[in-house]
Amino acid sequence: MQNIIVQPQLVELIHSFFKNGSENRDYAKLWVDEIKPYFNNHPDVFQKGPHKSKAIPLGQDEKIHLWYAPAGNIPKNDPKLIIMGMATSKPALDYIMENTNLNSTEQQVRLTLIKSSFNGKMLGNLGVVFKYLNLTEALKSDLDLIEEWSNIGDAKLSFNLGPEGQLFENPLDSNIMFSQWCMHCGTELSPDTGKHNTSSVNMKKFVNLYERIFTFQNYQLFKDKFFSSNSPGMLIALGEKQYQKLREIYESKFPNVSWVDFESHILDKKTKFVTWIPHPSPGNPFFNGTVNKKGTMDYLNLMNEQLTIENSGDMINDACIDYKNHKRQACQIVFLKSYLNNVRIRC
Repeated sequence: MQNIIVQPQLVELIHSFFKNGSENRDYAKLWVDEIKPYFNNHPDVFQKGPHKSKAIPLGQDEKIHLWYAPAGNIPKNDPKLIIMGMATSKPALDYIMENTNLNSTEQQVRLTLIKSSFNGKMLGNLGVVFKYLNLTEALKSDLDLIEEWSNIGDAKLSFNLGPEGQLFENPLDSNIMFSQWCMHCGTELSPDTGKHNTSSVNMKKFVNLYERIFTFQNYQLFKDKFFSSNSPGMLIALGEKQYQKLREIYESKFPNVSWVDFESHILDKKTKFVTWIPHPSPGNPFFNGTVNKKGTMDYLNLMNEQLTIENSGDMINDACIDYKNHKRQACQIVFLKSYLNNVRIRC
């Protein structure tokens, strides 16, 4: 396959903006300082996107398209907690395009980008995981989670949760970073329907196109903000594949970082570590039950107070009795809860 850079000048502009690192640089500043002047000279850059709405194409490889949509935030200081997904979703792309224009200020763009990254049911599911892990208590010496995410206590499974708190009101100064490996939105155009989709089946193709166009850009971002930092911190990858990708790239280069999953048998606690949780997407069956059966996460929540070293294995098996393919996700989230709260479990 041969990738086509649809907007080579725009891609080079983004490359140049971040080539010396991300300190005091984020996509909101990029928009105001660089992209707006560029658009004044290239008004045809805005095209019809996946939902026939305004969008900015960056690259294409046959049916695979990449659209400008840098959801999330890049704090000016090294964050204490990073949540890293795979790629920007179509709803996030639409939200960014609907709420950003050439008159937007830096702060307006920042708020749009952070609020686009996790919202609605996905934010609700993420909040449920945070509460299950008791992150408020586990990170209290380094991070005031309630200050950063003030309504996390209202999180419920598959509940449309609105973003509130320091993270969503002043993301540049936040101690939390929301990001993804592929900083833009990938879609596949169906020749039969003429519609774009973002099925996770094609996620590897989206990421491959992104990495060919923006070579090493995100490798450097996570290196700057986390791996090379002297500050304590925690990086949570959304999904095991993300975690394994990070581990492949960074583990041998940064021995000061722990890699924490239920198969690692980590006993020591370093001040900086990487781990993973089930992806909180409403499309992940781990979070969704049926009319007659509770979902795996729902069951684990019900049994939360009864978790002990003696019953952990049985609890996981019971939670996955109707969902055998959820066991790795269940093992990971129960193990991580025990790791963060000093309760040893068997999986």
